[in-house]
Amino acid sequence: MRSVGIVLVGLLLAATACGGDEEPTPLPSATPEPEPSTEATPTIVEPEPESDCPNQADVTTGDDAFGRSLKGDVSGDGEPDVITIVRDESGPQGCQTFLIVESAAGERSTPIDQEGMSTDVGFPALVSLADIDGEPGLDVVMNMVAGASTQFAGVFTAAGGVPQRLRFEQPTEFGDLFPTGGSVGHLEASDCVGPGAVVITQAVPQGDGYKITRTAYVVVGGLLTAQEEGVKTARLPIERLDRFPEFQASPFGSCPTG
Repeated sequence: MRSVGIVLVGLLLAATACGGDEEPTPLPSATPEPEPSTEATPTIVEPEPESDCPNQADVTTGDDAFGRSLKGDVSGDGEPDVITIVRDESGPQGCQTFLIVESAAGERSTPIDQEGMSTDVGFPALVSLADIDGEPGLDVVMNMVAGASTQFAGVFTAAGGVPQRLRFEQPTEFGDLFPTGGSVGHLEASDCVGPGAVVITQAVPQGDGYKITRTAYVVVGGLLTAQEEGVKTARLPIERLDRFPEFQASPFGSCPTG
């Protein structure tokens, strides 16, 4: 993804004249700190070991593995696990694609259900393992949907061996997806900016520069919660986009990996 970000920035430089003597609006911080929690005891989303899929108990890695597998400690027990996507085309809608974690405790799975996702074009596809939520064990990053010029990733955590999707506390324009990529007309990026802290950044043309919008979240109990005053905006010439590391490392390329 680092190379894709560099190519996109190059396209933007070629397509847009961003010179001038106008001093840009001050930059938002490239690494905002998470707001301290005001709750004595955060609400914890308990993992659900079983879904409503009638075929889930019968799903195993076997010969139905879809795409590559990844290996790393996602269960948080200090031992490497094997993460695989499996297809069961005989299952009902929403129960045809599963994420499986093989750990020392055995295999645990969760259905991967996302509107617009199609295995005909290679989705979902495992991307990486990274520490996104700040909790023990790495998280699973996968590409799930592609738009005209933007890809959208989903994130799953498997603390304790039970995989479940990280979701937003409040609805966003992307649902529970994280945008990455773009074109000469816009850029999106999703990345870590600290332990359990995530930022989604968008850059769109405005005048002789680009309007940058960064929205910061903290992960609490499996939910992404928008920080108080977590939306920062600025107007910058395109050559200043390198001040934002997420454009070079999306999705989640700056997160710890071990």
